[in-house]
Amino acid sequence: MVALDSTTTKAQISSVANPASALIAGGFEQINITDSRGFMYINGAHSGMTFANGGGVSGNNTGFTKNNPNAPQGSQVLFLQNSGSVQGSIYVSSWGYYRLIYKSAVRAGNTKAVRVEISGAKISEATIPGSNYTQMHSLPVYLNPGWHSFKFTGVNLIAGDHTAFVDDIRLQRVHDWRDANAWSPRRVPNANDAVTISAGTAVVPVGNFQVKSITVNGHLQASISSHANITTNSIMIMGGNARMEFGQERVPQPHKMSITLNAPYSARNANPNMGNNFIGVMGGGILHLHGVQKKSWTKVQDDLGNAHIRLTEATSWQAGDQIVVTSKTNNWNQAEKRTIEAVGEGGKLLRFTQNLSYNHQGAVRNYSRPSHAVKNWSADLRPEVGLLSHSIKIQGHPQGNAQGYGGHIMIMNNGKAYVEDVELFNMGQKAILGRYPYHWHMLGNVGAGQYLKNSSVHQSYNRAITIHGTESTLVENNFCYDHIGHGVFLENGSERFNVIRKNVVLLTKRPAPGQHLTFSEDATNPSINAIQNRTPASFWITNPQNTFEQNIAAGTEGTGYWFAFPQKPMGESASDPRFSALEPYKAPLIKFDRNTAHSCMNGLDIFDQLNSDHSIRGNGGWDHTDRHWLTNCLWYANDLGVYTGTGRQRSTYKKSNNLIFEKNMFVANKKSTMFASYSIASNSLFVAHAGLNLWPANTERFAYLVYDGAGQLHNCHLVGWNHSQANLFDNIGAGNKHVNHYFAGNTLNHGGTPRILLPNYDIKPIPDYITAHNNLQPRIWSMAIRDLSGTISGKANTSIVSNHPFLLVGDEYKPTNWIRAYRSDHHFAFAALSYQLKANSNPNVVVTRTKSGTPDASVYYIPGAHSYKEHHQLPLIVNEGFLYTYRYESLPNKKKVILRMADAFEGDDYMLRFKDFGKLGGLSITTTQLNGGNVPAYSSYSALQGATSTGYYKNGTDVYLKVVAKARLIGTEADEQVTIQWSTNFTVAKIDTDGDEMSDLDELNAGRHPFDASDLGAYFNTPGNLEGWTSSSNVSNLRVEGGFLKGVSSGSGDAQIRNNPYHFNADRVKTIQVHMRASVNTLVQLFFTTNTDGAYGGSKVVSINYTGNGNYQTLTFNVGANAAWNGKITRLRLDPVNGVNISFDIFWIRAQCVGCPINGASYRSAKAEVKTAEPAFTTLEQSQKIIVYPNPVDDRLYVKGVKKGTQVQVLSAQGQVLKTLQYQGMIDFSSFSKGLYFLKIGKEVYKLVK
Repeated sequence: MVALDSTTTKAQISSVANPASALIAGGFEQINITDSRGFMYINGAHSGMTFANGGGVSGNNTGFTKNNPNAPQGSQVLFLQNSGSVQGSIYVSSWGYYRLIYKSAVRAGNTKAVRVEISGAKISEATIPGSNYTQMHSLPVYLNPGWHSFKFTGVNLIAGDHTAFVDDIRLQRVHDWRDANAWSPRRVPNANDAVTISAGTAVVPVGNFQVKSITVNGHLQASISSHANITTNSIMIMGGNARMEFGQERVPQPHKMSITLNAPYSARNANPNMGNNFIGVMGGGILHLHGVQKKSWTKVQDDLGNAHIRLTEATSWQAGDQIVVTSKTNNWNQAEKRTIEAVGEGGKLLRFTQNLSYNHQGAVRNYSRPSHAVKNWSADLRPEVGLLSHSIKIQGHPQGNAQGYGGHIMIMNNGKAYVEDVELFNMGQKAILGRYPYHWHMLGNVGAGQYLKNSSVHQSYNRAITIHGTESTLVENNFCYDHIGHGVFLENGSERFNVIRKNVVLLTKRPAPGQHLTFSEDATNPSINAIQNRTPASFWITNPQNTFEQNIAAGTEGTGYWFAFPQKPMGESASDPRFSALEPYKAPLIKFDRNTAHSCMNGLDIFDQLNSDHSIRGNGGWDHTDRHWLTNCLWYANDLGVYTGTGRQRSTYKKSNNLIFEKNMFVANKKSTMFASYSIASNSLFVAHAGLNLWPANTERFAYLVYDGAGQLHNCHLVGWNHSQANLFDNIGAGNKHVNHYFAGNTLNHGGTPRILLPNYDIKPIPDYITAHNNLQPRIWSMAIRDLSGTISGKANTSIVSNHPFLLVGDEYKPTNWIRAYRSDHHFAFAALSYQLKANSNPNVVVTRTKSGTPDASVYYIPGAHSYKEHHQLPLIVNEGFLYTYRYESLPNKKKVILRMADAFEGDDYMLRFKDFGKLGGLSITTTQLNGGNVPAYSSYSALQGATSTGYYKNGTDVYLKVVAKARLIGTEADEQVTIQWSTNFTVAKIDTDGDEMSDLDELNAGRHPFDASDLGAYFNTPGNLEGWTSSSNVSNLRVEGGFLKGVSSGSGDAQIRNNPYHFNADRVKTIQVHMRASVNTLVQLFFTTNTDGAYGGSKVVSINYTGNGNYQTLTFNVGANAAWNGKITRLRLDPVNGVNISFDIFWIRAQCVGCPINGASYRSAKAEVKTAEPAFTTLEQSQKIIVYPNPVDDRLYVKGVKKGTQVQVLSAQGQVLKTLQYQGMIDFSSFSKGLYFLKIGKEVYKLVK
């Protein structure tokens, strides 16, 4: 094979007319029809021919032919009823290639083929197109001089009585490519020639030859007697009678044939329609490629080790054939290409020339359960073995490999192609639009009946099989291995009624950066390189009106099957009147059945849309209300089995509960399902471990990824989810973290509960940098699954929740194999508040749940300029009288709050209080229940509590809103929506949830807990800031200086300082400690008031003696032991000394909750007791420009106001230097034990407590 320079001058050479054909069998005119009906059955010899089994002759307009045109030649035709036949002899005078041409029709309404033989060799078995006579031809055969038999036989293609008519049979000599007499000028074409097969002529390619290009206007027909290896830049088959045939349907080409496309990359734009390096079919031309029939792919029965495998069924594969064994594991790169060295056991046993590197032993796993209508599943986990080698090979020349410039086949403009048992190798042209290994282009309904079957596509630089603007093709039993970009590719959304069946597609690879053809293949775009929307797709599906069955996506770094529908056809289809009115995203699914994905990052992705530029419109939805059944599919050894986007149908705003995975099998996926929708898995199987080493042994498996949802599992069977590496649920963040994922009627193969392990969500809030994936985000921790039948939790009609305190009341149950997961008897509904603002402009809000006799719980949503912001979504307990109070740090700019209730049942309700909203001017509250009408107002809170529909109560300060779910329409997204609007704002007060007189935001910035008064404290780090403590009486010169609160008793000597008003829960503070010194030993007293007794005195005091003799001493006031210390503490008063002119220095005053958990998410958790040493310094200087936080510190300490690289020192309480470092944005405090420390920055020293 020689590569030609594109500058070489092309010579033109054309085929000349074929010799005249000879009529045989006399046109059946010599037979005298004696039957009065005008047709005659003949059984036996007659007029030099032999008839049998329903063969005979008919005149025009008889009972046979009355619905057909008259005979094409003469007035009589041969009829072949059912298996009728006729046989005769023909004489050939010279050596050469010959074919039979004839005209044929079928009886009206019949379906039939006619088999043609010469000397016992089948040279045609073509389906007759219809009742009008059509010119037919056989394949050429090489004949020697002398007599040869011919035979025509009827072949019924379907049951019944069927008849074909044949007439005007002629023997035609066909040109031999090697014959100089076949060409004008009279010479054999050479490598510089642009060859034309002229219209009306027929040429047989024979042997090995190279030409510049071939244009087929007539017939280029391979003979069943010869092989050919063609090298050329391009082949164009064009014209109404243009044919290129290597074999015919039901008559495969028995000899090896190859076409090597060798156009140089520099000449890639030679043809305006097809570029170069192509086989093109257009203008009514037809391509027939039919190789020797071999099984395209099968499965591994046994991996026998080294270089031997046994197949599940016999094949006709041979030594020298190349095959691929797919991966059985999660690693798609364990697919291996090998060459067969020997075959045994009737084609079942293969020995390769090289050992296999990986184990490929799979198995069929059968699972069953004793109950339910669907109780048996059979999962075939055996790897596939696909044949790459075929007798007809179309390939790109290796000269283009460096540029990824292979060959391509393109059928367009009324062209037709029928291709089977063909190898397409080194095809596709990297990053060039429309240059794919096999490509139907804008054919519309002309695609009907065309096919690509039983073939291989491997080492492709640009996709595998493309259907573009074409309908009703068949893509079946193909093996596609190693291609760049989407594999089986439906391009524009105009592709309908195609059947895509039994194809194996693997090693679907991402284009290199900058080499993607469409935005949907740009792997540098993070939106299509996430756990969902993972490009590329082995099967890229842009229109649901197609059939997908028994396909296998056998390994990709992208997605097995990706449904992404445009609203209107894209590209060329957008303006084509055949397609422009289509709306793919509103179309129904024809069929998706018995498909498999394994060894993929994502098995299936559905519910995206495509924009007109082919970019992904994530979660655009499928706006068709019928149920869509994805049935009997198998997903195994995938990183993620299936992903469904939100699927909201935008025109009707309905849910996506019409997508049903029926009788699917999810086996040994890392994560089986990820539903951002209300999609349903029904009668399906979920297996944690299949026992075949599909994953590394320590890989944890998840059955259900809790995402937007709320997804549903109905009547499914769960196998092995009590395993130590099995975890029924994974939980991640979601744009709308719906509650009530419904589990109903499911079964387990084991006793007890399945294992559930969740992350810890009971964690302390932080002031900033709360990313979208931080466990502080409600979009993550708000997990509530409704276990209707109790299979998972052990009790029917309960909820499964995470350990975030906002979901817990205190009466939950935790099975022994659940970690940070609980069974709750409470039910939840979804509450989402939005403001018609950009997310980063949404106001911060603190939401607190209260009910007498239950612990309070709060959420801070969401602090920090660098934090991820979104609408405010929370799970709220329904029907139990809990009150949810919303306190805003600032009011939304648009003076509007939109509340959406979802995932509720009819009559479910929750009560909300909007703090201070009663002060708003021009307040209006409307609801969708009343079609935008006003929400009714109630005269009292108790009246509102008794309301059975949505209503509100305003008490002058706050607005109370009771939201009640209306009768649920099937599949509606919102069960209630309320809009609050106003015209004038109020001045927003600071939020102090835990009542310790420090705002929630200030507490976060100080490293304290905004919801837990157990860390109440004053540390006096800032000069002049008394942190709420003031002189009540008998104190002079009260000040903060050097990190201490200082003063001197005066007057009567009964010094008093106080801090009010507090409103913290008494049960969160068991002791209060004061670290101080006084100039003399003295009595120290702590007084308090409560929400039920607001006066100091009486029993509301705890006393202790300072005995430090002028040194620092920690005094612990055991307030929790005082019987009056209960309810809410509203004020504190400290009498630090008792006597005149006694000076005092207070290092800190702080609460302590002995035995409380550390760093929890709400007031239910608090800091443990901290023991501190006395300070070595008596005076400290601080700059108010520098902020050290959090204080107390946990593991990480931050300093605001210093540059990176500034030297800082950590000192002990005695002043010893413990660590000197250059500040780089954080100081690691994890190695320090609890106690007192100082941080020195230059001349400034800061007091710290850990």
